[in-house]
Amino acid sequence: MNIHYPLSIINYPLSSLLTPQGRGAVASIRLRGEFDQLTHILTRHFHVRGKHSLGVIGDIRYGTWGRNHPEDVVVCRTNESNWEIHCHGGFVASDRILADLASSGVTVVPWHELLAVESGTLEAEFRQLLSQTTTLKTAGYVLRQANGLFAGAIRSLRDAIANGDNVAQCVERLRNLLKWSTFGRRLTQPAQVVIAGRPNVGKSSLINALLGYTRSIVYDQPGTTRDVVTAETAFDGWPVALSDTAGLHDTIDRLEQSGIERAREKLSTADCRIILLDRSQPLQDFDRQLLAEFPEAIVVAHKIDLPPTWDENQFAGRIDISSKTGEGIDHLIASIVERLFPELPSEDQAIPLTDRQCDILNKAGNFLQQNITFNSYKKLSELL
Repeated sequence: MNIHYPLSIINYPLSSLLTPQGRGAVASIRLRGEFDQLTHILTRHFHVRGKHSLGVIGDIRYGTWGRNHPEDVVVCRTNESNWEIHCHGGFVASDRILADLASSGVTVVPWHELLAVESGTLEAEFRQLLSQTTTLKTAGYVLRQANGLFAGAIRSLRDAIANGDNVAQCVERLRNLLKWSTFGRRLTQPAQVVIAGRPNVGKSSLINALLGYTRSIVYDQPGTTRDVVTAETAFDGWPVALSDTAGLHDTIDRLEQSGIERAREKLSTADCRIILLDRSQPLQDFDRQLLAEFPEAIVVAHKIDLPPTWDENQFAGRIDISSKTGEGIDHLIASIVERLFPELPSEDQAIPLTDRQCDILNKAGNFLQQNITFNSYKKLSELL
């Protein structure tokens, strides 16, 4: 059961599940609102063991929730506005408690929306983004922003605008922030790497080699119709999503055409494209067509464990690999990382991480360029 009320209008009291959905030893729920209202709601559902009162900050109270099939819970008032309810893990107990709270007039919201009410939108954004990181490296970058690096840069820039500092310099500072917007998004959204080529050049085998285990579908019939297969991994601590597309070739079969169209759609939006060629077979016109269509792609000569049919000097800059022996795989991974992350920010560089942050920075920059400093100041204030 998912209870979610949008926060277009904040209605107190509020409650949220703080722990992840699913199996666990303990689930934690936060309740926020006015003291009298919350004590009335809690005494309606929570029955304290022993002769104890509710409401003393820091005191932990043990008891049961509900009269029919009572649930063991612990309740604690943590500050003037917040209470916490701790129950058995999983979704059964927590969903029941949230449903009871909702029936008593409490608005149940996701944890990041409750945090936005308590600490502001920016902190809630960064906390949510931190929960979405998948590697220690990306978590480190996000944590630095969450610990005040981004907010400090925005306050400094906003103060510079308010003090009438040089507009051109302020615009340049905004541009320097936006320079890292793509990098920032890739900290929580894996970069899209798409492998394309004719049927049977070894796309699935290559993805399996890059992942280190069998994930793609390997089939020896050319032109096999199948959808795009995607798997996530990390190269040198950077999250990437590898996509194994249907073999690209000319066909009159409508089902195969559909798979090829999806492959081309994936290619058109990829952050990094790999054109895979079979070095053990003569080049075909379709190979040359792909190379001409995507000149910026990384060119990979596959199956070098087999006798070659090409000139050794063909396609300067290509990467020779064998998925069977593993030769060249490390070189390819290094090339992908270099393509996706050609430059890294310094540890003290502020980085926007969301579309909202980038949109506000862009609008603030547009106002500055029009010399409308008041509107630029207001826009930057929306970030804090």
